[in-house]
Amino acid sequence: MSDGGMAARWRPWPVAAIAGAAALLIAGVLMGLVSEASYRSQRLHETAVQADILAASLAAPLAFDDRQAAQEYVDALNANADLQAAGVYNETGALTAQFGRGRARPPARAPPLKQSYRQGRAEVVVPVTQGGSRLGSVYLRTNVDPMYAALVRHTGVTLLVAMAFLFVVVLGQAQATLRRANRELAARAEELSDANRELQVQMEERERAEDALRQSQKMEAIGQLTGGVAHDFNNILMVASSGLDLLDRTSDPDRRQSLKDGIRQAVDRGASLTRQLLAISRRTALQPQVIDLKGQIEGMRVLLDRSLREDISVALDLEDDLWPVEVDPSQLEVALLNIAVNARDAMPNGGLIIVRGRNVEGLTDGELDGD
Repeated sequence: MSDGGMAARWRPWPVAAIAGAAALLIAGVLMGLVSEASYRSQRLHETAVQADILAASLAAPLAFDDRQAAQEYVDALNANADLQAAGVYNETGALTAQFGRGRARPPARAPPLKQSYRQGRAEVVVPVTQGGSRLGSVYLRTNVDPMYAALVRHTGVTLLVAMAFLFVVVLGQAQATLRRANRELAARAEELSDANRELQVQMEERERAEDALRQSQKMEAIGQLTGGVAHDFNNILMVASSGLDLLDRTSDPDRRQSLKDGIRQAVDRGASLTRQLLAISRRTALQPQVIDLKGQIEGMRVLLDRSLREDISVALDLEDDLWPVEVDPSQLEVALLNIAVNARDAMPNGGLIIVRGRNVEGLTDGELDGD
């Protein structure tokens, strides 16, 4: 096959790479927009609920012009670190009680009733009514969302962009390698043609066969690599996404810390996977070591819990005296996580996953392969 034919054969691959990367980027942007809209809606809803609760409590103080009682209700908002400012207004729109964190203060006059989210914070104004009569209004304003919170919300987008970049880089390297191989083969063929035409034909036929084999092996390796990366990153994304959802739904400090640890462990798994890919690109060997199998598996409990649905539980049935094993710890954890996720997909109605470890003596390699 000539260089022109080989180039024509591989010409669609850059287009496919760009199309695949563009699809991942579009999916990431859409995911980010939907996530941001959902977050803003939830933020406004939570602030409005708190404002309604405060308004219901202030009906009596506003009806009897009890400013001290109104101020006590407002001062209680200091326990909510998410609030920046709050104000209570009577029926004439005058400010009767207020709360502000730092130098923040509510408006001097009652603003119109509204619910808005601007510049990273929510503002809500609700009426205070009693018996169908409006006695005043309540104003709440939240703190500006910290930058790290936005970054956490868009973790999924970041991972999709990273996957798209990795996809393009892998295919680009394969394309560049193929071009270099074609140039080298053409130069060799031209040098040999001056010495022996017949030998040139034989060598060209042999090199074409080797090219086809190399191309097939490269494509197979690329397919396995991208499929494995997508599967492992999808598992990590599900763990992080589930942890973030549960983090938004709970205020228990211990529970939130546990969820943060689970998310951090998932991120560490992603970093470990990246190190494995770098090891493959450098053609370095994995790093097996002798580990405590029981402790290694028990350390994955949080990661396993975050990877599964709420209707699926995990039980560890491990002997206390499990023998040490020589294995790459990252590879072991990825394998166990993939098995747990596959088991979860096979149980649409929920169930129990048992990870059991036993010491078994006298098994040969053949018996282990057939078990």
